[in-house]
Amino acid sequence: MFSFFSMQKLKKGFFAAFVFVLLTGFLIGCDSNQGTAAGENMLPNGLLGRWVDPAFGDGYELTRSSGTERLVEFFPDFGEPGDVNFVPGSINEGIIRHVIVLTNTAGIIITEHTGNNIPNPSLPFGAVSYRNLTAASVEMATAWELSAVPMVRALAANLDEAKEKFTADTILNYIGFWGGPYVREN
Repeated sequence: MFSFFSMQKLKKGFFAAFVFVLLTGFLIGCDSNQGTAAGENMLPNGLLGRWVDPAFGDGYELTRSSGTERLVEFFPDFGEPGDVNFVPGSINEGIIRHVIVLTNTAGIIITEHTGNNIPNPSLPFGAVSYRNLTAASVEMATAWELSAVPMVRALAANLDEAKEKFTADTILNYIGFWGGPYVREN
């Protein structure tokens, strides 16, 4: 008796379908953008580097080395020493503990402050948000307690508290203005 579906044709069909599924999965898994998929706990590769505001000289540097990601904020001196309005330059640095990638161009970075310029040793966790990320520029903002007088950095005692405090729904409550656009410094 003749069968329309011979065993050999059936095996070839299953093999072709199997190859198609594997190839499709592989191609979907390959992403050509500079960032990570939304929600991953890792900085987008396109955000790594030194970003400087050409008008003011302040900026952010984001690095990755041996699996550790770091964020450094740097601010130049404003005014002249001895002036009432003089603000000395500063550097704030921290280890990046959590990243919320909201889109391919925006996200929230939670850091644990380290080094000599810890704003408050009992509250070592802070946040920086970024938006409008391109290959050449980005806008960034450090989280501040906007209702405090004088304004102070928005901080948290531990990582869990920081994750609850700085979310996609709340981060704009801590952003008074966006800095930049910062341009990539080569």
